[in-house]
Amino acid sequence: MTGIRKLRGYKQEQLAEYLNVKRQTYSAYERDVSVPDAMTLASLSSLLDVSTDYLVGRAESFGTPYSPVVTDENKIAAEWFGDELKRIFVESGRISPDEVPTEEFWNDAVRLVRAAVAFEQAQQQISAHS
Repeated sequence: MTGIRKLRGYKQEQLAEYLNVKRQTYSAYERDVSVPDAMTLASLSSLLDVSTDYLVGRAESFGTPYSPVVTDENKIAAEWFGDELKRIFVESGRISPDEVPTEEFWNDAVRLVRAAVAFEQAQQQISAHS
């Protein structure tokens, strides 16, 4: 994580603030002393524009899990998970409570869900091989 963070021009303090964790906690992620939860990993993946597989060391290239484009998938996400996704984004500070979600919001939301699913699948595969 250190390399991609520096490549993207972020300091540990900035990412810790974005993720709403202490700098020491973020530093522990980079040193492989601690593992971020699925939502934190998905947020980090989105911010750094890399796949969760890359962040957990399962991929050598940055490949993103989802390229943001306008799709019907966004409409489905809005219908099924709209209120919950908005609450998560409000709590994380990505949008304000009174803000009307934009297409960019839904692109991010779909990306977040995809990243969380990919992370869960990776955890299951790791558990199966342990």
